[in-house]
Order: sequence, then C-alpha cells, then structure tokens
Amino acid sequence: MLTVAAGCGEKETRADNPPVTPTLSPPASVSPSTDPVTTGTQAAMDAYRDMWDAFVAASNNGDVEPPSLAEHTAGTALTKLNKGLALNRSRGLNSKGKPKLAPKVTAIGPVAGPTSVSISDCVDDSQWLLYKKSGQLADDEPGGRRQAVAKVEKAGDVWKVTTFALQRTGTC
Repeated sequence: MLTVAAGCGEKETRADNPPVTPTLSPPASVSPSTDPVTTGTQAAMDAYRDMWDAFVAASNNGDVEPPSLAEHTAGTALTKLNKGLALNRSRGLNSKGKPKLAPKVTAIGPVAGPTSVSISDCVDDSQWLLYKKSGQLADDEPGGRRQAVAKVEKAGDVWKVTTFALQRTGTC
C-alpha cells in the first residue's frame, strides 16, 4: 500500500509502519593510520606496484626510459629496468599482457620510523609474454612464476624502488 498525501502536507501512515524520524549524526571521522610501520609499508608497497605498472606499460608500448618509471624507481633498479627495456627494443620485441603480483614485506627498518622496506614477490608472468613485431611470440617460453626481490627506500617524502631482481622461471 502506498502512502498518500492527505491535505496540506500531512501524510497518512499505516499503523504497522509508523513514520521514521531520521536522526542526524556527524560522519565518522576517517583518519589515515598514524602508525609509522603501517604507513611506511603501505607507501613502499604502493611504490613497488607503481614501478611494475610503469614497467609493464613501457614494455607493452616498446618505450625506453619512460619518465613514469623514474617516478617510482631509482639507483640500480632504474638502471636495470631501463636496460631491459632498451634491450627488448633493440631486438624488436615488446610485451603484451600483465603479470600477476603477490608481494609481501619481508623486512622493515628502522621500526620506529621506516625508511627502508624489503619486498619479496612471486611474479606470475605467464600472461605477460614477449612478442616480435610480426605478432609472433619471441620464443617458446610459456612464462611462469619467478621470485622477485626489491628494496624500497624513502628519500624525503618519496618512496622508490632502489634495488630489484627478478629470477628465472620456476623459482617460486
């Protein structure tokens, strides 16, 4: 049964369904975690995932030294990833797809105010393969699960991956 307006602004109500008076309360305040370990590990994981996003996009597009990669990496990690992109480009290769990540924090330092986080990952690259310009697979390797390790460091307010290693297929 519908409630129908009767007269000037009055409403009929059913006896078994009395009107509800809304109560207004201030919204619960949502504040980011102030725990330095939680904040630091989340920032480090974000930098690690952002590094992968930038690297995968560059690899899929055949880019070399993309600025987005430098936003999330530095040091030997940036050098190594840029060299890999340049090598693939020189061979006329680019990737397609995207790897699946499963990163875990393995070390944090110092605990009182983290500036360094170590990450271990088991990267599944079976859906992220290299292709020739012709569209054919670059090789007959099916991809698979590879151990990856990274160190993410904070410089000022910015977290960047500074060291990175990706092992051969089958290492995790």
